[in-house]
Amino acid sequence: MKKLIVVFVSIAVLFFLFNGCSASSSSSYRPAGSTSAAWQINGNWNKTTGVVTITINGTEVIKSAVGAFSSSKTLEGTHDGHKVTAVLTKTTSLLGQSGMVCMVMVDGEIAAKFEW
Repeated sequence: MKKLIVVFVSIAVLFFLFNGCSASSSSSYRPAGSTSAAWQINGNWNKTTGVVTITINGTEVIKSAVGAFSSSKTLEGTHDGHKVTAVLTKTTSLLGQSGMVCMVMVDGEIAAKFEW
C-alpha cells in the first residue's frame, strides 16, 4: 500500500511540474493614429487559480478568472484613455488538458492573442 501511495504522489508531482503553475505571453501594440512608442502587452494565466492578468507597460489593466461553470468571460479596463477588452475562453485538448485563449482588444481593434 505504501508503494502505491508513493507512486501516486510521484505521478501527481510530475504532473504538476509538467503543467506548471502559470503561463505568460507578451505582444507589442501601437494604438491607431499613435506616434508614441509601442505598448508592451503582457498576459499571464495562473493555471492553479484560473486568474488571467493583463498588463500594459507594467500597469495591471485587467485581472479576473472565468467562473467554474462558465466557458468564457469578457472583461473590460482602461489604459491611457483607451478602452481595453479581454475575451477569455477556456479550452480543452484532446488529452483533456485545460487551456485558455485570451483575445485582447484596444478600442475594438485586436491588439494581442494569447494561448496557454
